[in-house]
Amino acid sequence: ISNPQTNWLIRAEGGYDLWAATWQKSLNNFKEFSINIFSKYGLFIKEMRESVGVELKHFQSRFLINEKKTKQISTREELETVTIDETDKKILHSLCENARYPLVEIAKKLNISPKVLAYRIKKLEERKIILGYRPNINFSLLGYTHYKILFYFVNVTPDEFLRFKMFMERDP
Repeated sequence: ISNPQTNWLIRAEGGYDLWAATWQKSLNNFKEFSINIFSKYGLFIKEMRESVGVELKHFQSRFLINEKKTKQISTREELETVTIDETDKKILHSLCENARYPLVEIAKKLNISPKVLAYRIKKLEERKIILGYRPNINFSLLGYTHYKILFYFVNVTPDEFLRFKMFMERDP
């Protein structure tokens, strides 16, 4: 939890006890992250597997709104990357802390005008750096538990894989 590169941590039941996720700029950076964890805690780790998310799709909570088709946010490794300046990084940091914070207050904190802030946010959205704004819902208070199914395929044709993927995307 204290590692700033850890973006996601789940205590799990089943094949593994703990899952951790990180965003890294390269496979080498990811390996450094992984080696660092193993070098510090390898004595306690029975098995450690690594995987790379090639394409990630996040769907609105369709089960809450009883819809099959909803907005989805997809991320995949991009061949081209973009560069942002320090002001854009500070804007993203502020939005990550609280995307509902008033623009006037964010602008004041960053020492820029609200119009400049709004323009920069619009540009970050157009450049697909900001893909959306989602609420952080406490589903457990609504009676839901988070489950995951991990699939390892064997003897699957590209067409069968695509049909399976489309089925999963349509299922609310």
